[in-house]
Amino acid sequence: MPGLGLSLTDLATRRSGELAVPLEITNMVIEGDSQSSTAPDQSTNRDAFYSYTYADDPANAAVTFHVRAQVSRTVGGAAFSGPPPEGADAGTPAGNTLLDHRSGDIAYGPQLMTAMLGSNDLGAFSVDNTMAKWLSYAPAVRAAGIRLAIVAPPPYHPSNSSYATVNPRWLDYIDRLRNPATRATFADYYVPLGEHPDFRDPATIDAMFNASDKLHMTPGASVVTSGQYRAYQVYKAAIDTIRDASRANATSIYGSAWPASETNLAPGMTITRRVVVKGVGHAGLTSGASVSGPTGTTIALNGGTAGSSGGTNSGNGYAIYNGDVLDIAIPLSALNSTAVSIDLTIGGETRTISYTTTANVTPATYVHQDVAGQAGADTVHTYTGCAFDNIGMGLIAVRGPTPGSVSVGGVAATRQRVQTTSFGGNLSVWTAPISATGARSIVVTFAAFTGQSVISWGVVRDADATIQQTSPVSDGAGPGSESSPQSSASLTVPANGIAIGFFGEYGGASATPATAGSGTTLIDEGQNTYLGETLGIAVGARTTSGSVNFVAAFGDYARVAVVFKAAGT
Repeated sequence: MPGLGLSLTDLATRRSGELAVPLEITNMVIEGDSQSSTAPDQSTNRDAFYSYTYADDPANAAVTFHVRAQVSRTVGGAAFSGPPPEGADAGTPAGNTLLDHRSGDIAYGPQLMTAMLGSNDLGAFSVDNTMAKWLSYAPAVRAAGIRLAIVAPPPYHPSNSSYATVNPRWLDYIDRLRNPATRATFADYYVPLGEHPDFRDPATIDAMFNASDKLHMTPGASVVTSGQYRAYQVYKAAIDTIRDASRANATSIYGSAWPASETNLAPGMTITRRVVVKGVGHAGLTSGASVSGPTGTTIALNGGTAGSSGGTNSGNGYAIYNGDVLDIAIPLSALNSTAVSIDLTIGGETRTISYTTTANVTPATYVHQDVAGQAGADTVHTYTGCAFDNIGMGLIAVRGPTPGSVSVGGVAATRQRVQTTSFGGNLSVWTAPISATGARSIVVTFAAFTGQSVISWGVVRDADATIQQTSPVSDGAGPGSESSPQSSASLTVPANGIAIGFFGEYGGASATPATAGSGTTLIDEGQNTYLGETLGIAVGARTTSGSVNFVAAFGDYARVAVVFKAAGT
């Protein structure tokens, strides 16, 4: 065709579904219906849609986007009965068809146009009718040197009143679009947006569609629970690849898209790992994807039937396309410290990926010894005969002024955290390795004369020596004038780990002992009174993530919590 700069070879290649020499894409038109935009190039509520989220991404600043999609748009309207003259379709509303807007879209001069139509067409027309309209629409677009990507619409929700009529059409439509021989007759590329498996998975489907109509995807392309977020995932994977000229004929996915080997997995589970295809040849790969591994290892394409392969030219999806979702199910070994391997083939590349179960881990535990107090009335408070009946990491809490040092059996302890109060005194937590059982002296040295102190001590067993998290995260003042419950910050407790919390009690001649709050097990509580002032420590623990909680009277209280993980994890 004169003036387009396309040779006969180029034209033949275009008919097969891919340009021989990929062009740099600096100008795009995004067409569609209300799944893509409310009105063309709208200025508000753009983050609700996959289309504007992609167009507004700073990473895509080098591309000029024209989002021309509009509510109720169809490929062609009710008046369609074959290839019409430009602008002849009536549409709903009148003139709101892709055919009617073809000249305007071409005038923008894009190198690439994506079009997601079908939610309205399939509700009113047969699949044959919709395909005939594409065949009428596409030649003028492609003759203008514009590459056309057909984007699959999402299905209807099963609760939609038209589902029984539309769903068979949608399945037929998707099957035709996936067939390279059919798609190449009118479009260069296929984007499987509506095939994301979460649109049909009973566990996720309700979150994918608006409750009001069970048709439109839930808004918010950056909201991970929404339908538009799934749409954006697929669209981005596909269009990023199409814009990458180096991947025009690639036979495998990007290296970063491959799943990685994993360790520390629970024995006996079947896990599923998801791969979003990106980086394969722009027109797709008929070689598909396959997997082999332990008995029960399967791969499923876009939520379809799980088996050993998908997207092959034998007909189970015909090909794999950028944006397709592969779910690989892998049965793990029932034994600890045991690896299984799968051979995953995507296109022309095979990688061996291993999945190793956790070691036979002994959960970390805290073995408490005691809470004790004394009226030392000195700078050095020595607690003699402190029993240590277990080997591990000694954990000592000190109530009173912040000590300059603490030693356990002559071994210097390390201060992990201190929290102060303006009225009720300080609480510090220290650690020291305990390599043998037996009684020891705990020596607490203060910077100045101190009337009394209270300590708590015990041993954390079967734990990594490094504390994983503390609350507070740094030394400083605690909350003041606080009602119950008095809580630590939220703590992330790893599997087989433990969090131990200490609460600094305070009162006059007596103080009501603190109790444990929600999610916390009270281990011990003890107090000491000197010259009408009472200091105490309550000790609690939890083995799941959350706050260590105590319940005490209104007041100023210091509290410190530490998290340990199990050894070998």
